[in-house]
Amino acid sequence: MKTRASKPQPSASQCLYSLPKTATSVSIEVTRGVQAQQRLDRLRQAAQVEGEEADENERPAIEPIRGLGEEAFFAIGLGMAGVYVAHGKTLLRVSIESPDPNRSNLNNLRRLARRALSHLPR
Repeated sequence: MKTRASKPQPSASQCLYSLPKTATSVSIEVTRGVQAQQRLDRLRQAAQVEGEEADENERPAIEPIRGLGEEAFFAIGLGMAGVYVAHGKTLLRVSIESPDPNRSNLNNLRRLARRALSHLPR
């Protein structure tokens, strides 16, 4: 497994874990302060729009989820599935990048996010 961490910034830092024999990687990003609040506001707006536009045959690309942090969202897109979790003044993003992301990634993402949250201050 390869690990690569970004250079810590005042409001955000990121770490990427990639497996050598597959095209799968896990990324963890922690954002604090004003930037975290701005991203959380954008997530709320996107979830609302996605919820209004989705029909009964498709799930929204981003949606609120329960039971994780103070507020959480699940997002899925091309090559990525991730959870965003509000924790005090911090926004945690845990994502799995793979050739075929899907909703089955949600349980793994929840487990990884809970573990990461246990290491974060409020």
